[in-house]
Amino acid sequence: MKLRLILSLALTSALPLCQAATLDETAMNIALRNPAVMSARAGYEADLASARAENILAGPEVEGEYLFSSEGNDGNRWSVSVGQSFDWPGLYAARRRTNVFRAEAYSYLYKAELAQAAYDARLALIRWAAAEAEVKVIHTAHENMDRMSEAVDRAFERGDVTILEVHKLRMERFATASRCAGAEAEAESARAAVKALNGGVLPELPHDILALRKPMPLEHYEARFKEHNPSLAANSLLAKVAQSEIEVARRAALPSFSVAYTHAYEEASHFNGFSVGITLPSWSRKHSVAAAKARATAAQLDIEDYRLTTNTALIENYNKAVRLYERLSDAADTFGSDVYPELLMTALKSGKLDVVTYLTEYNQYLSAAADYQELCAEFASAVAYLTRYNIEL
Repeated sequence: MKLRLILSLALTSALPLCQAATLDETAMNIALRNPAVMSARAGYEADLASARAENILAGPEVEGEYLFSSEGNDGNRWSVSVGQSFDWPGLYAARRRTNVFRAEAYSYLYKAELAQAAYDARLALIRWAAAEAEVKVIHTAHENMDRMSEAVDRAFERGDVTILEVHKLRMERFATASRCAGAEAEAESARAAVKALNGGVLPELPHDILALRKPMPLEHYEARFKEHNPSLAANSLLAKVAQSEIEVARRAALPSFSVAYTHAYEEASHFNGFSVGITLPSWSRKHSVAAAKARATAAQLDIEDYRLTTNTALIENYNKAVRLYERLSDAADTFGSDVYPELLMTALKSGKLDVVTYLTEYNQYLSAAADYQELCAEFASAVAYLTRYNIEL
């Protein structure tokens, strides 16, 4: 396989930008299989169920007593009562409102977990694609070294090259073989990372990961982050939960009641009646209310902190993507074809370059190509952050 084909595959398998649907679908499928995401969803459902359980009336209370008289059975007394206790009525409504906000917040928190897992999957896939591209390029170089080694050995037997050139080529073959081993190890590590995220199954590697596409205006990404960011929506709803819990804490300071029906037997007579009980709260609930207010304030501050942090990261990744796109666009023609390697080989065959000079020039080209490929991966990672909310969750 020629170096042109290798570099072409490297360029077209690189980055998820504005139209990277295949990569997005693969990343989302991985996220849906992520055990941590499934665990988070189960945890949110459990917390919501617990909160709802706290707002359900306690079960009825049944009490009975039997008193023995020293005068015989006719003097014995007994009674049975069935009662129900309940909190101040407004407390149930306050808890119910809080749970409505909590349920919606947990739904967005799950979506946020899913979006983060999909973003992590994108980065893992980018790493895998970059590693595979490097393996292909270095393998091509190694195959070239093998062919040259055979030709140089024959030329040495004819006396056309020196022993210095023979040893130089052998050292370069060794160095290239070492680079191949390192690249293959990185590719294997990258595959293992993707496999772990995908529940132990290695997916098919999308072909559009490292594709070079011009980033859209910053306003496009800012709008996506503002309108489709589940973390931002979740934080806003959690702030409402915290604010609503202030009212819950206040109403929890009000008395609770119990009502019971009682049937008693005494001195050969039956009695029916009702009893009412009042349970007063602790002497002071001001600390509970103060704690709820503090949590509400903290939730509002968390929103502002998240917005500032996210906006900073968005701008940093956008500026990085724009700069890299300009650099990579200028170099795409150079590394997107095998013109330069062919020119070097032509110069070698025509005698304008000796073997040592050819190897030096060719290795410099390979080093630059590796740097180009690394920048492609960095560009892909920056765009992956910008497009992390392009998928409908």
